[in-house]
Amino acid sequence: MNDGQQTTPATFRVGDHPGYDHLPGIPWAMIAPHAEQARRNHGQTLHRLHERGGLSWCEALAVLEDRKWRPEPNAKRIMLAKVREWEADRTRPTGRELRLVNQAIHLVNLLDTTGTQGEMGNMLTDAGRQMVADLRDALWQYREVANG
Repeated sequence: MNDGQQTTPATFRVGDHPGYDHLPGIPWAMIAPHAEQARRNHGQTLHRLHERGGLSWCEALAVLEDRKWRPEPNAKRIMLAKVREWEADRTRPTGRELRLVNQAIHLVNLLDTTGTQGEMGNMLTDAGRQMVADLRDALWQYREVANG
């Protein structure tokens, strides 16, 4: 029982012909911040629009751009590019995540130094040294990808 609350789907229906012929849609989280524009343009909530078949590419583009609807012959292409960009932004690490990676690299380097040459002597086993080296490599690769 859902106590009258609506379940939000993962995707919002968008296609060439609202109501049918849809691609998987666009991420709901992408259009949700523009719910008020959807209501202004269509007089309905995003949930109701979704239930009734979704939006056309032009309609969805107008909602995402927080403007009134107008014909746009390249709406599908523009929307698909916006989805790719939105998804890339969501997977791109934040500044905080990069700082944590840099701190982890520093910590791994300290562990490696302490375990092999430091005053604590041979603290790390061969397996431990290999784990530290593997972690360092993974962190460096992550940082390189993140900095693009």
